[in-house]
Amino acid sequence: MGKKISIGAAIAFIAIAIAATFSITMLVANHRFQSQVGDFQAQQAMYDKLAEVDNYVREHALYQPGDDVVNDGIIEGYLASLGDPYARYYSAQAKEELDQANNSVGSGIGITVVQDEGVRIFRVLPDSPAEQVGLVAGDVIVGVGDMTYAQNGYDGLLDALSVETGETVNLTVRRRSGAEEQIAVQSQEFQTSTVLTEQIGDILYMQITSFDNNTDEAFIEAINQAEDNEGIKGIIFDLRNNGGGQLTTVVNMLDRLLPEGTIVTEVDRDGNEIERLTSDATQLSIPMAVLVNGSTASASELFSCALRDYGKAFLVGSQTYGKGVAQTTITLKDGSAITITTARYNPPSSANYDGVGLTPDYVVELSEEQLSHFYEMSQEEDPQLQEAIRQLQAARGGAQTEQDTSSTADGSDAAA
Repeated sequence: MGKKISIGAAIAFIAIAIAATFSITMLVANHRFQSQVGDFQAQQAMYDKLAEVDNYVREHALYQPGDDVVNDGIIEGYLASLGDPYARYYSAQAKEELDQANNSVGSGIGITVVQDEGVRIFRVLPDSPAEQVGLVAGDVIVGVGDMTYAQNGYDGLLDALSVETGETVNLTVRRRSGAEEQIAVQSQEFQTSTVLTEQIGDILYMQITSFDNNTDEAFIEAINQAEDNEGIKGIIFDLRNNGGGQLTTVVNMLDRLLPEGTIVTEVDRDGNEIERLTSDATQLSIPMAVLVNGSTASASELFSCALRDYGKAFLVGSQTYGKGVAQTTITLKDGSAITITTARYNPPSSANYDGVGLTPDYVVELSEEQLSHFYEMSQEEDPQLQEAIRQLQAARGGAQTEQDTSSTADGSDAAA
């Protein structure tokens, strides 16, 4: 038989419970209050110190900064104190340009350059004004308008090339043959392609330059066409010099290639799982290879590692960059933005490669000469591409393509 509790005792128990709950609540609230007071005092001390510096500078400094410059500098300094190599501050204009870049919108004439007895073009962006007027990798710009490399130097020509959208620049270009030409090109905004495909015999070669917001659409379309093409027996994804991009984009792309399972797991700073992204059962069964190098980073490394984890592809090239962390970009009230690292992202089954990189299955190093003329190499001259073709052929029993595949794994071309 259960024991009965008097009404008085019940009331006493309830009172004790209420008192205990109140005491615990007060302890927690007091702890939070003390913490907030401490934070407030630290913040106030920081603001007071900053105001002290600002007052002295405004009264005595020979050089007076603008308020916008000061505000931007404060935020940049704060982010620099995090020790986060990927933390960035973007002004409102820079944030707008970042959004355009993520949507594959470029501006300017569309070239990437290095110094080499002038401004040597080592890459012409697809669909850019430079491509439209016939500029190619290997061309050397020795003059812009009335300015010459001999008189104004590399920096002077670079400044002359940086013109407003709609302006035309007149270039003196030295071709690889040694002949000089006069070429006019207009700076414009342009939509660039991030997925470039070419068929090499029975292999589809696909260069992915970045993982922008719309890269997955072009990629999936190309994969669908390859799957429907009975003449395609293998695919090579070229991710060399691809610095990454949008995580959602690369996940969508991998979902099209991989069987059902985990693609990536995001983990916070305390080791807690934030999100696990998965693929469905639809997959691609064509043999695949991925070309990588030291500038293959972030989303590109996830793409490469995930394919290898599932046994869908092998990697060819040199050690990758090693970035296995994710950033979040927050837009501030005035249109500016900050980017900070907020999570690690782990591949399907391999260890996180942050700070380490991925070692290719077939290591093929390029010589200094090949690296300096990377975008000028023909397919036959590219030892990493040739090794990928050779290994794909070997994987399916030596079937031949129309492409000459004479190369050695150490990066040197054999005589044709």
